[in-house]
Amino acid sequence: MQSVEVVQEGYARAITPDKGEVTIAASATRDARRFDVEVSANVEFVVEAEYEGEESWLTVDDYTLNLDRGARPRSTTLGISWKMNHAPEERTATLHLRSKDGKPLDSPATIVVRQTAAPLIEDNRQGDSLAVIAIYEKLECWSEGAISTTEGMHRWECVRLWEANDPTLPSKEAVGRVRDIELSYFDTYEGIPYEIKYLKYLETISLYGNVNTMIKSIDLGEEICTLEYLKALRVAAFGLASLPKSFKNLGDTLEDLDLNSNNFVGIPEVITE
Repeated sequence: MQSVEVVQEGYARAITPDKGEVTIAASATRDARRFDVEVSANVEFVVEAEYEGEESWLTVDDYTLNLDRGARPRSTTLGISWKMNHAPEERTATLHLRSKDGKPLDSPATIVVRQTAAPLIEDNRQGDSLAVIAIYEKLECWSEGAISTTEGMHRWECVRLWEANDPTLPSKEAVGRVRDIELSYFDTYEGIPYEIKYLKYLETISLYGNVNTMIKSIDLGEEICTLEYLKALRVAAFGLASLPKSFKNLGDTLEDLDLNSNNFVGIPEVITE
């Protein structure tokens, strides 16, 4: 008589994402800056992010995992949102999915997120045009005819350029660079795009007409405060609720300030006589 021993193994302790690697763009509209990862697991888990640099640029939404089948895996969805990359270099983050009880898994579970580099914006006329396009797109403007990538920047309705015979020309390097920018009718929750800092010879900024202004709470941001030739600043009906401390840096050059129809509860302390 022969006997056969049958051994049935249990489920391995596992956390299995359906994507091991995700590549995202450097920038996108606010609603498009997220992606989903389906995760199959039979243990409760936490998500820990590891970044190449110090900046945290991924956010994982709250999720639930219903382990009502014992050791049999169940599925959940991780909703992950991301911030835009302003640097001209790719960056990488690794999401580690680890068991809540600290016990080891049969194999590590990770999601590697790679974000493409932002366009290199150089200190020249071409860099100005790239910066204006980025600002227009990130504000989600719908002003038709404001810019046209098929025509030279001197034909764009939203900008005025420095000319050689301008009496207040900051320097000869400013000729052909952006002197004034005016944009209206857009939809942003995030304030003035980072690329404004690259328009180094700006003399006038006019931005007005944000959608649903009354429900937004936006900080002006640090980047405008680095512009050393800025004389006129109009940010109206934008949803501003605060100004950075560095706003005082504009005190030596700013002659005209218009912040009407915003959401300040009082005059910001940084604005003085």
